[in-house]
Amino acid sequence: MKFPKEQQTLCPQVWEKGETIKDDVYLTALGYALDCIEDAKLGEAGATPVDIWLTGSLAGYRYREQSDFDLHIIVEMDNDDPSAEMYLKSKGKELNALTDKPFIGTHPIEIYFQPIDEPHQSDGVYSLYSEKWVRKPKKGAKAELDRGYRIADENIGKFMDSLEGYLESGSATELAESLNEALTAFLKSRKADLDRTKSELSAGNVAFKMLRADGIIDGLKAIVRKARNLSYTER
Repeated sequence: MKFPKEQQTLCPQVWEKGETIKDDVYLTALGYALDCIEDAKLGEAGATPVDIWLTGSLAGYRYREQSDFDLHIIVEMDNDDPSAEMYLKSKGKELNALTDKPFIGTHPIEIYFQPIDEPHQSDGVYSLYSEKWVRKPKKGAKAELDRGYRIADENIGKFMDSLEGYLESGSATELAESLNEALTAFLKSRKADLDRTKSELSAGNVAFKMLRADGIIDGLKAIVRKARNLSYTER
C-alpha cells in the first residue's frame, strides 16, 4: 500500500512558484466550471453558485501524476429539499462521466456541486472567484500517516476474516452481510476521523486512500454485489 509522498512544492502543472495559480490553468478551470454551471441548470434545483474551489490533492503537497483536478462549485440552496441535493449529485456524475472533459496537464477535471453549509475537509482550498487561498495547505503529518497505515492493515485483516468465513461456511449471504458490515464500519470511521481532525490527512482518510488506490475498496464492493446476487440462489 502506498500513500502519495509529500512533495517539496505544489504541483508545477498547476501552480507558479509563488503559490499562485497559473494563468492558463485558471482560465481553463474557470471556463469549464462556468460551462458546467450553465449545463446543470442549477435554478431547477433552487441552487445559486457563490464560489468555485480548487481543492483536494492538487491544492496540497500530496499529489500524483494522475490526481484529479477537483473543482467544487459552491452553491446556496433555496430550500432543504433532499431531492435538490440528489439532483446536484446526479448532475455532477453526468459531467464527470463525459469522455471529452478537459485535462490540466495529466489531471482530469472533476466537478462536484457542494452546498455552502456542507462540511468540507481538505488541507488546501483555493477560490477561483477571489483568486486567493481559502485554506492554505501545510506540510507534515507523519503521525497521522503512520496511524493510517495501521488502520489500513487492521481493516484488511477484518476483510480477510469475512472472506475466510465464507470459505468455511460456503454461504454467500453470510459473506455479503459480514463484508458489507466491515466495509461500512471502515467508511464510518473514516468520516468520523475527517470530522474530528478537519483534515484530509486524518488517519482514517489516509487508510481509505491507500486501500482505494490499491483497488481494494472497489474490489470489496464488487464482491459484496456478487455475493448478494449469489445469495438469492440460496433462498
